[in-house]
Amino acid sequence: MPTILITGAAGHIGAMLRSRLARPGRELRLLDVKPLAAQPGRAEEAVTASVTDMDAMTAACAGVDAVIHLGGIPSEATWDGILEVNIHGTYTVFEAARRAGVPRVVFASSNHAVGFYPSSEFPVPDYAFPAPDTYYGVSKVAGEALAALYARRYGMDAICVRILSCFEQPRNVRMLSTWLSPDDAGRLFEACLTAPSPGFRVIYGVSANTRGGWVSLDEARALGYEPRDDAEDYAGEVGADGGEPDLDDPVFRYLGGEFTFPALDASNLDYSEKPRGQAILGLIVHGSTSCLSGYVQAPTTQRACGSTRGSACLAACPWAVLALGGLSVRAVWAGTRDCGSDAGWPRRNGQNGRANGTFHPV
Repeated sequence: MPTILITGAAGHIGAMLRSRLARPGRELRLLDVKPLAAQPGRAEEAVTASVTDMDAMTAACAGVDAVIHLGGIPSEATWDGILEVNIHGTYTVFEAARRAGVPRVVFASSNHAVGFYPSSEFPVPDYAFPAPDTYYGVSKVAGEALAALYARRYGMDAICVRILSCFEQPRNVRMLSTWLSPDDAGRLFEACLTAPSPGFRVIYGVSANTRGGWVSLDEARALGYEPRDDAEDYAGEVGADGGEPDLDDPVFRYLGGEFTFPALDASNLDYSEKPRGQAILGLIVHGSTSCLSGYVQAPTTQRACGSTRGSACLAACPWAVLALGGLSVRAVWAGTRDCGSDAGWPRRNGQNGRANGTFHPV
């Protein structure tokens, strides 16, 4: 029975892929440091391990036919955290796969590997030269380099998927161009798993959006991916039905959107006092996605995003600090300005507008 190992299986993309990659005669091995949202099914196996643990990863790769590597810090963070989890963790996954004889790794890269690609030069081509917008983007560039190394030195099939905005539905006007639907994500990763002898590839993950055309889909289609969903179906829900976006808004200036804003300069990341064994990470928060469990702490600082319009509450971004102790996540809210929240605080669990205690990488 073919076995697929998915790292970061408890994350929101991992959760999306579980049902969409299920096939008769296929087993999914689901690895994360956090509990899965739903208990393992009949053809699923849960593994609790960190992507930074070489022994655990090598054991998890035993008997596996392919690895889908989703695990890691999903947004901007301090360099130490990115280095340990995203860069060292991705090395660990590739090396563990090599040691275990796994023939294929599908690496979840990101548009932020080329986030400073200007809109004047869209569509961004497959294999575009790196232009990362953050340390997070740098980690994806490093992962792509590792994929190239393991493909060319060891003959591994290694596909890097530069994912754009993968959510249940678009959350703002920008995502009408960048959305990757859950079903199209399933189709894309299935193509990556089943394409014969792909070697090394760098492709983009996005749906067939009417307002798309920001990135090439040539290499993805060459693997057998054919997107079917269109973010335009949700235009009315994000306030853009029948209208064109304001291209003067800085969020449209580069592929990386708000990740290119000054708010994510290194000087604005939170390097405050760290508990032993934990990395304190400053992350931009807005929109609505899978809620993080958390607790509220006194307000700290406020920083402007650099956008004069509220494409997803960007005029005044709330900030969160995540404490990753062995990759178990706690959310600690920092202060915000008026961003759809009550008395300067974002309410949790979607109770109040867009600033609801969540973040997303877009």
